[in-house]
Amino acid sequence: MDDMSNERYDVCTAREGKDGKTHWIRIGTAYPTKNGNGLNIFFDALPVNGRAACFPAKKRDQRSDAARGGEQADGGSFGGDDIPY
Repeated sequence: MDDMSNERYDVCTAREGKDGKTHWIRIGTAYPTKNGNGLNIFFDALPVNGRAACFPAKKRDQRSDAARGGEQADGGSFGGDDIPY
């Protein structure tokens, strides 16, 4: 991973909760390719619904405890503009 830039994305999947809100679950990390024309995606888990979204990564100290532990974190709708942490 020495050739990857410092730019990093969190790979998340959305899950609709019983409360009617969308809950985001971090399932991996993505880094730009060396030539910048794509992303290398490293999954820690696979989305059950087959959908994933990449958001600019926030520093660990800026995330909620739920997002930090990989548990559900409250956020907006899937693919929305709001970063879910």
